[in-house]
Amino acid sequence: MSEYDTIFLTCPYCAESHKKLVPKRSIAHYVSMNNVKTSYIYRCHFDKCPHCVANAIEKNEKFLADDLAKILKELTLLDKKNGEWLSPKVRTRSDCVVRPQHFAITPTFPDKNPCMTKYKMEKLLKKITTLDPDSQIESHFEIGGDSGDGIYHYHIHAYTKMGYNAQNNKTLSNIIGSRIDIKVLKDSASIGKWKNYIKKDLDKFQDKRLEFPSYNINL
Repeated sequence: MSEYDTIFLTCPYCAESHKKLVPKRSIAHYVSMNNVKTSYIYRCHFDKCPHCVANAIEKNEKFLADDLAKILKELTLLDKKNGEWLSPKVRTRSDCVVRPQHFAITPTFPDKNPCMTKYKMEKLLKKITTLDPDSQIESHFEIGGDSGDGIYHYHIHAYTKMGYNAQNNKTLSNIIGSRIDIKVLKDSASIGKWKNYIKKDLDKFQDKRLEFPSYNINL
C-alpha cells in the first residue's frame, strides 16, 4: 500500500488547479482530506503551483520573517490537531502524546493569597493549553477540612495531550511553587468519579468565588 497520495490544490497566485504527491501522514494530506481552512499566507507557501514557484525563484522573492513565523505557528497547531494521523516516532513531541489523556490535578496554595493563587493558576492552565491548545479543562476551588481554615487548593480535570512525564510534572510544580498532585485517570469509572468529586463543593465557599474563580476551557 502506497504511503503517498495525490492531492489537488488551487494556486493562490494564478488560481490554476494542479496536483501534488504528498505523504499520507503529512499536514498537507490532513488539510486536504479534512477540508481544513488554512490562512492565505499558508496557501501562498504550500499551494503554489510549479510555474509560480519557478517565477518566484527567478525573481528572488522570499517570505518575510514575520510571515514564516505565522506559517510555523499554523503548522504547529495543525500538527497537534493531526495527532491521530502522525507517527509517534516521527512527529510526536516528547512532552506530548498522540491521544488525549484524562488528568486529575490538585495544586495547593498554603499562603492563601488570592492574587498570587489566581496568577499561578492562570499560568499553570496556560502551560497546559500551550502544550495542547485543544485541552479541555474544568477546575474548581476548595478549602480542605471542615473548619473552613484548611489548605486552599484547586481540583482540576484536564483532558489533554500533555505528556505524563517527570519533566511536565516538574514544570507544573515549579509554576505553583508548592506540592502538586498529578494522576492519570485510566478508566471511565475513575473519570466520572473525579468529575463528580470536583463539583461536590460548588455551593460552598461562595464568599471566596470572586477571589478564587472556577475555570472552564474549551468546554
